[in-house]
Amino acid sequence: MNIRALVEGQSVILPLEDEEWQNLQRRLRAREVQVTLPCCNGLGYMRVSPLGTQHFVHHNDVGCGPESEIHALAKMEIVSACKDLHLEAIPEFVGDGWRADVLVRHPKWQCCFEVQVSPQSFQETLRRQQVYQDSALRCCWLFTDLPQRQALSRDQLPLLSQRATPMFQFRELGQGGRSRFSVEVNGVGRPLRQFVADLLTKRLRYSRSNLVGGITAKVRLWKTFCPSCGFAMHFFHVDDLQGKTQCGAQISLEHNRYSLLYPESYTPFLEFYLRGVPPEIREFLHLETQDGMPFREFTCTGCGRTRLAERPTDLSNLKSMTCLGFIAGSEGLVEIPVNHWCDSPHCAPADPSSPCEIQDVLSRPDLRWKCHGAYNFRRTIDYKQKLPYRQYAAYASLS
Repeated sequence: MNIRALVEGQSVILPLEDEEWQNLQRRLRAREVQVTLPCCNGLGYMRVSPLGTQHFVHHNDVGCGPESEIHALAKMEIVSACKDLHLEAIPEFVGDGWRADVLVRHPKWQCCFEVQVSPQSFQETLRRQQVYQDSALRCCWLFTDLPQRQALSRDQLPLLSQRATPMFQFRELGQGGRSRFSVEVNGVGRPLRQFVADLLTKRLRYSRSNLVGGITAKVRLWKTFCPSCGFAMHFFHVDDLQGKTQCGAQISLEHNRYSLLYPESYTPFLEFYLRGVPPEIREFLHLETQDGMPFREFTCTGCGRTRLAERPTDLSNLKSMTCLGFIAGSEGLVEIPVNHWCDSPHCAPADPSSPCEIQDVLSRPDLRWKCHGAYNFRRTIDYKQKLPYRQYAAYASLS
């Protein structure tokens, strides 16, 4: 669904009042005017969806992908929020190598919003974000399904932070109320119109606050099989990392899990974690770093070819060994600043270049991690599985 068209060289942005809509429709049917869609400069016509949403449609299929009604309605709300602030908002604006869902113009700056209803990987998000950055544009992303942050090369690290590539999850609330959608910020939803207004007026800003009450983490140990040689591989990932700040925000790792593997040193946390892992398994947690890669990977000790950097999406060949709970600083917590998006007046503006987001706390050498519990701990094995002899013997001695 397109919500902007050119009529007699002027932009028409939906929705229109009923009288305006009917008048334009009458002129179009009388062939007094033509509707041109800016995405491809092709001719279009006017239509109303079964739910009553006004939109423009291509006369002929010219390769422009169709947009969902949710996508169109979300863009309309963003445009309406900008109009309330007396800002120029242009949906479906085509620039040099990019097309923004909504471009917002201020006399001193400009930015854009992207509404992503269909799945999009973080790598594709980074690629598009780099294009916007090259055009001196700040872009905010709204996802129905947030991708996990990850970096596949060191060149991508500058775009990995929440400020460099801000991503928020938005949901449909229904048709009641002034805003049909909500956006989640630190676990709390706010209407989409309010979110846009707060962001553009800098009420919602990239802020800094100290953590209070300790940082908690859960680490899961998994076992799988190397597809190359059949040996058992053990690897772990941080399942949950969160802390509460002085401003009251509950900061969670959530969709930043992958980036836990990129800090150059989180040795203290790794050492504390490994203390809770049985020594016969610890021997097979083989970590390596490839040249030019920003994170560590778990490597098969049988053949050395298979490398894992995160839990695979296919869980059919995975077995959960145990989950360990950790806490740091529950008593006498050292001051740990955390950068996050927040609207609390008690938070100070954060330095955009400071590595102080929640995943970066693992690299702090002054944290005192304590394992406070092990859950679902399993040491049993299936003797039919193919294992190196020394690993088989280690498990057999525990049975």
